[in-house]
Amino acid sequence: MSNPTANVSTPAAMRPSRLWTTIKALFRARITSGLLVILPIWVTYFLVKFVFTIMRDASQWAVNKIVPHELLVTRITESVVAKLPQSWRTWSAGTDRQIADSLTGWALAVISVMLTVFFLYLIGLLTANLIGKRALAFFESLLDRLPIIKTVYRSSKQILTTFGGEQSASIQRVALIPFLGANSYSIGFITNFFVDRKTGEEYVTLFLTTTPSPTTGYIMVCRRADVIEIDWSFEDAIKAIMSGGIILPETPSVAGHAPLPGKPAGAAPA
Repeated sequence: MSNPTANVSTPAAMRPSRLWTTIKALFRARITSGLLVILPIWVTYFLVKFVFTIMRDASQWAVNKIVPHELLVTRITESVVAKLPQSWRTWSAGTDRQIADSLTGWALAVISVMLTVFFLYLIGLLTANLIGKRALAFFESLLDRLPIIKTVYRSSKQILTTFGGEQSASIQRVALIPFLGANSYSIGFITNFFVDRKTGEEYVTLFLTTTPSPTTGYIMVCRRADVIEIDWSFEDAIKAIMSGGIILPETPSVAGHAPLPGKPAGAAPA
């Protein structure tokens, strides 16, 4: 006959499995915490590196023509590296010329970035006056004669002007859009306003993003009366979308607010 107590687990037998489960959960939690710390740093690093590389390469050709590389390496070797403590030079595991060449590369890269910033400022300064605007208009008229380039240039300029110019204030407006039902809403961004020329009714165009990637979505046209403008910041809305609603503002409110300041595009002047 079988022993009826043979299949009964004793507390002592259960302890190893519980201990192993606890260890696995603790290990998984620590790995997740480490990823949450490292991933934002990693993304920020590569983004800064990407922007730095573009700005450096934009002007490095000019810096290399103005500043003789070999002469600069020789000067740095004699005036900087030669005066460093011997312990520092030994720690670098390279010859004096290799150390000077590395320092020269960093110095020229920083100078190139600063030169690019100066060029951008100078271009912005020139295009702010009448002569610069006419020169830019002449340049754009030449591009308008090229079929494919014209389309790419005009589209990219309009998008960048929208996000970086005066119209960017409209994109900062966060709104709740009716979605799938009368009492359910989705988070979207108001991108423009217009008035129906026949009925005089106000409409808005909205960008309805997808979760968790806010870079894709849909363009919707809704009556302004059907859209609830909320006082969430642009950053709060992006965090809520990317996290699937896990991260919300500290004191969230989706109650209707008065329309944010701004006259719809095309509205008749008061």
